[in-house]
Amino acid sequence: DMNEFKKELAILSIVNNKYLIKCYGACTEGNKLIIVSEMMSKGSINTILEKEFKSLTPKDIIKIALDAAMGLQFLHSC
Repeated sequence: DMNEFKKELAILSIVNNKYLIKCYGACTEGNKLIIVSEMMSKGSINTILEKEFKSLTPKDIIKIALDAAMGLQFLHSC
């Protein structure tokens, strides 16, 4: 939904937090809604977990989970 997309973009455009990637803007292509964000050198968290899960230590997994939780907590406090 375009209104929800605009709300999310408005929030992501102004937030600045070490647990969140930087949002630079957005574009629409046909019926696609695209958010333009900073480059993640290792790819998305999904890619990292799929490719490197077996080599992650329990400490690594807990850090990833806590960092994600901190990012979500920050967004929900906006």
